Amino acid sequence: MTITYKKALLVSNVCDPLTKDESDLISVYEHISKSGRYDGIETRVVEGDALVPVFNRLNQWQTVYWLTGQLDREGLCAASTDETLRVATITRIKQMIDQSIKTHVHTIGIASGKTKGDRSAEMNAFEKSVHEILDYIAMQDKEINIIIEPLDAFAHKNNVIGTTSQTHDFLKRFDQSLFTTGKLSICWDSAHVMLNEDQVATSLQTLAPYISRVHFSNAVLDKDDECYGDWHMDIDPAGFLNQDYANSILKTLNATSNHQDTVYVSVEIRETRRENVWNLEDQCYALITEAINAVEHA
Repeated sequence: MTITYKKALLVSNVCDPLTKDESDLISVYEHISKSGRYDGIETRVVEGDALVPVFNRLNQWQTVYWLTGQLDREGLCAASTDETLRVATITRIKQMIDQSIKTHVHTIGIASGKTKGDRSAEMNAFEKSVHEILDYIAMQDKEINIIIEPLDAFAHKNNVIGTTSQTHDFLKRFDQSLFTTGKLSICWDSAHVMLNEDQVATSLQTLAPYISRVHFSNAVLDKDDECYGDWHMDIDPAGFLNQDYANSILKTLNATSNHQDTVYVSVEIRETRRENVWNLEDQCYALITEAINAVEHA
């Protein structure tokens, strides 16, 4: 069965310079809504007396709130073996889930967080945290799902869960019906996979049942290069990602026998210049569109 690929925009990265001010952010969501280009968006938690009603009026997308950056900025970690810190993290995540309900957003995204060295104990702590989040969601009687993003395990972000084998071992701990119902899934990111020195085809084949979202993300892989790491860089020849590579990712995932029916696709590039936001958005849209077309016309 062919995957239905859907286009998504990673607002918090592509539009980053326009996300600092509430009036700018209102204009961003209005622009995206008017364009009609996207089935989904990925963004930070929407808050603010002026922004929330506008967002609720415009939000016809399958929206993901990524909590990862906010938790990191607040010094929180869902995989911490410090129980006080782990509980504080879950409390904060619950607050953001409450806000997601107010803004009719049905998916929250998290990463495991940076390892302090005892990865086995941290993985157990993260498993406990995910179960507690799932339990809290069940109490709300709302359709809210969790998406986990494995980051790089040793190159840059040093997350507890990163490599394909770590991710697969972790996901096998859960009731597999959580994945078939969409309650729990993962976001597969090309830069993270490459920085983990995993084989792309093997990673996609192994994790296909769990992948609900793909990030096209570029990285410099030369460890001696000052740009080595996960810097959300442009589609630049210094990195590995180009149009053909993006096409091959979707084709490979589509060729697996046990993939999900629908997968959202976005590009993870962090813009720094206000004046270039919509030019970059055009480039990202073109990259996604061609990659999806390459699958549909194969």
